[in-house]
Amino acid sequence: MHVWVEGLRQGLQELGLEEGKQLVLDIRETNYDLKAVEAAARDLERAHVDPLYTVTTSVTTAAKRATVRVPIVSSDRCAPSRSCVEGCRRSNRARWTLTSRPRTRS
Repeated sequence: MHVWVEGLRQGLQELGLEEGKQLVLDIRETNYDLKAVEAAARDLERAHVDPLYTVTTSVTTAAKRATVRVPIVSSDRCAPSRSCVEGCRRSNRARWTLTSRPRTRS
């Protein structure tokens, strides 16, 4: 699984949220095919998923274009952080939320 998914799972676990208990992750691999992103986003919205979590600007834009109501949380870094998870929790307040984490220097 991609680093984004593992990072999201880790951030959720750090907050005490367990997959299968307090939440379900429905992960769709679209390989950056924007038509596949739009189809997946429409399907997830019909299934009343809340929120959609996206990465990269093009994927987020495609998801927004394909949906009307579902909140979208987007991260601009590879590994979602605690701020991203908190953004997911607040996502019902806005249609789209961008989260990020500070860049670290190595």
